[in-house]
Amino acid sequence: MTTTISTTFKKAEVQLKSLQGPVLLETPEKEVSVKMFKFVNKLSVFVACKACKRKISEIAHIKYTKCKSCGVRQHQVECNRDASVQLKVEIEGNKVWLTAFTDTINELLSVSSEVCLSSDSDTIEELMDLKDIKFMYNVNRSVITKVLTASVDDELVQDNSFLA
Repeated sequence: MTTTISTTFKKAEVQLKSLQGPVLLETPEKEVSVKMFKFVNKLSVFVACKACKRKISEIAHIKYTKCKSCGVRQHQVECNRDASVQLKVEIEGNKVWLTAFTDTINELLSVSSEVCLSSDSDTIEELMDLKDIKFMYNVNRSVITKVLTASVDDELVQDNSFLA
């Protein structure tokens, strides 16, 4: 901030609350219920390195793969499948994009015994057509942290009954 001879100052009336200790470390999580996800965007299912947890972009049809990020060579079958997805929901009249990662996506997929991260992307995206979803999300990061409840749309169950 700079000043000149003509600069004037006024006393501020606003009192700022100081945050100390554990309050700074708290993650502001909020519990929300939505009827359904409005949109599903950028579903990404990928193989992740067991050492550094980063995406392994090149998968060959061989036993071992080498992570370009950390250099670890590992059995391909032992690598984890991770995922991320953006979900648009309506919260208190506002449309909000939230991100869900592997653990949360697995919680959503657990509603159906027929779908998992090994399923194709279209099948996973169709299951995101859940209803009456109750979850916790981090307000600052816009990330869904825990799914409390969700149910499968009855029509979806009937449409996929031929898979059994």
